[in-house]
Amino acid sequence: MGAATASLGYRLQRVNGEFAHITGYAETELLNMNLTDILHPDESALDLKETQKLKAQLAVPRDANLEALVAEKQRLKQAVENARSERDANNGQIAGQVARQNVDFSAESLILSQKLAEGEKNKTDLTNENKAQDQNSERLKGRITALDSQIQKAKEERVSKLRFPREHSKTKATFPVLIKYNRIYPLMNPNGTRNTSTISWDSDDDYNIPTPIRDKGIDIKSNSAELANLLRGVSGEEIYFGLYVYTDSFETFKLLKEKVANSGFDFGWEPVQPGTKLRFGSHGTSPPPL
Repeated sequence: MGAATASLGYRLQRVNGEFAHITGYAETELLNMNLTDILHPDESALDLKETQKLKAQLAVPRDANLEALVAEKQRLKQAVENARSERDANNGQIAGQVARQNVDFSAESLILSQKLAEGEKNKTDLTNENKAQDQNSERLKGRITALDSQIQKAKEERVSKLRFPREHSKTKATFPVLIKYNRIYPLMNPNGTRNTSTISWDSDDDYNIPTPIRDKGIDIKSNSAELANLLRGVSGEEIYFGLYVYTDSFETFKLLKEKVANSGFDFGWEPVQPGTKLRFGSHGTSPPPL
């Protein structure tokens, strides 16, 4: 069977012998060509449309708040470096003054003593100034540490703000399902009550925080009957599945989405980083669906 791999810019990157035989070109020639060079114009236009659609889906939205925090961190780092440079320059200056005064030892002892005393005074003043600059540097470092914490929190919040297709949310209710430990954890029972048999619940202000109980979820690889009962208990006309996928459970997610789609249900999904606490409130998931 002929097979080839191309970049998003249609540049051929890898071809097999059967593909070369089908196209009538040598493998070395194909690797210097674009996919559009050998496709029918109608197929090229369709591939271009799909590629542009994929690029748009992969685009990461800008987060102005996060960018502002990063910029502030860089500004404070530069302020610390400037303070250090100024201190080092002052140290070099006073050291030069003391050295020149020692070279002039042949001058009258009174003048030399006065100059040395003045140098020592300047050195003491510089030491005090250095201490003040060090204290200021420590304050700036503390601010940078606080900004690092805010940046990390902002990144975590971006991960926890899950989005699903707006066209589903306008016409159907979300049926949330967590996928973790390679098991599935519906947040609700089919009758609409909260699932407390496989999930423990905490509260934070106006939000409810679900935590999957390890080994209590539905293992759909070995217990397909329990999943079938769940799917029979809900209506695809009224709900769509919102799948929250922890990064340790993508194999289970791929199996679940196939079964959900084959049963005629719509679904949306988002990856969830380890350690993220998902929050659900009476006003829905924030921010609103895309």
